[in-house]
Amino acid sequence: MKRQLLQKLKIILLVSYFKFKDKKTGFSLKIIRVSEDKYLLKLKHIELVDLLFRWMYYPPIYHRIFVDPRKFTETKFFQEKLIEEVVFDNVQVKFEGILPTVITINEFVKQSHKNITQVNKDFTNSPTRVPKHLLKFIEFLLRDLGIYLQKKPTSEKKADLQKIPVTLPGDEFSVFKQEKEFELMYYYTSYQVTATYLRNLWSSIRYIGPLREAPKRFYLFDDFRRIDIGINGEYTPLVLAIEQEQKLPQYYRCIYQGKRIEAYELRESDKMLEAVNWWLSECMKLPNITSVVGLGGVPGQVKLNSSGIDVYLPDVGFGVSQILPILVECLRTKAEETIVLEQPEIHLHPSLQSKLADFFICMAKSGKKLVIETHSEHLINRLCLRIAQEESGEVKELLNTLFVSFDEKQKTSVVKPIQINEFGEIKNWPVGFFDENDARI
Repeated sequence: MKRQLLQKLKIILLVSYFKFKDKKTGFSLKIIRVSEDKYLLKLKHIELVDLLFRWMYYPPIYHRIFVDPRKFTETKFFQEKLIEEVVFDNVQVKFEGILPTVITINEFVKQSHKNITQVNKDFTNSPTRVPKHLLKFIEFLLRDLGIYLQKKPTSEKKADLQKIPVTLPGDEFSVFKQEKEFELMYYYTSYQVTATYLRNLWSSIRYIGPLREAPKRFYLFDDFRRIDIGINGEYTPLVLAIEQEQKLPQYYRCIYQGKRIEAYELRESDKMLEAVNWWLSECMKLPNITSVVGLGGVPGQVKLNSSGIDVYLPDVGFGVSQILPILVECLRTKAEETIVLEQPEIHLHPSLQSKLADFFICMAKSGKKLVIETHSEHLINRLCLRIAQEESGEVKELLNTLFVSFDEKQKTSVVKPIQINEFGEIKNWPVGFFDENDARI
């Protein structure tokens, strides 16, 4: 009974009407649910060129007639001739969550033949003159599709296809031979391409908010399906427990000479816990983690070594629990992925805020993209200092600083690029960011 209710709820939640605009072509696509598993697919205001080559003639046929519409003398007519609506009435839709991701047109050839027949009829009866070779091409296309609707063996269909004329005056048509059996595949719409791109894009973005979760003495590790760290860093201990021995993507460390960065060391085989502890203890002078225990639903604890004494996470400075999610998430992120951090400096003392800037430089050098929203003068000043100290200018190239303010007149946010010269000086320091500094000036 419970399963049936859940199934009904899932059906109710599925999108029953979805409209998608294809920017590459100009037509719109509509998916309309007519029953539990039946859908209509409508193409609205579609140009003939898109109907023929993007929709109707996509499947790889053994002998395929191909036409380049740019070769037509009446190209303008060919592209401007709009078809009000084309309908596929036997469609299945697969969902990811509640949104459609895969559209399957059942009996694709049959439905295509029906639609092209209607287009041909409309064009034949059109008061506007339609180029003869365009009508001839549609005729060839109908014959091509019609052969696959015949109840004949595949070999006979191939033989019939070979008899189709493939040249016209002006050599506007040509043949593409496919050396494989015809196979009608799931129709891969431009919507799915877009959905896949967006899904991959968002899966490559990681976000940690400004209010990280307060440290706990015990953590209940009860959901091993979670591999994200959480927007508040609440799953950091679970991620550490699962991935503490896993090899990290390559990253850079800072090699210090006094207070200067002498060099950057590429690390290619570090494990998670090893890397986190180096940044905690060697770079930031914080207690290092000695163990993360407790799996399989058993309450777990994060132990640290503070001045030679084993203590638990709530027993050390609050800053450790605040910086830990940032270290873990940045280290486990791959090159080209994006990390969005809001106010990472919260609850960190000034020295640690400055060290965090060095950590971000190393992550950026590793190819990771960081979007950081900060109010920290210490973090910004450290970045400026590293620009001034580094002769190669690489840090300056990695950094893009923006100041966001609110325009009272326009009632909107205004983004202003901050210019930092090779000496680490801010050339256009925004007024109103630090009142104390403004007053001195």
